[in-house]
Amino acid sequence: MILRLNGAFSAGKTQCAYALHRRIPESFVFDPENVGILLHKNLPVSMHEADYQYHLL
Repeated sequence: MILRLNGAFSAGKTQCAYALHRRIPESFVFDPENVGILLHKNLPVSMHEADYQYHLL
């Protein structure tokens, strides 16, 4: 089963994800923001987007 949490900034999606993770055995949290941070740190400055979440589109 995959649960995708979507919502506005600061709505509590991450908190909700980790609350579910604590309650569902053998679950994990995949945070695509970590991928955006990785790309931002490793791409040349000329390829940086105004907001790194645009790299995930």
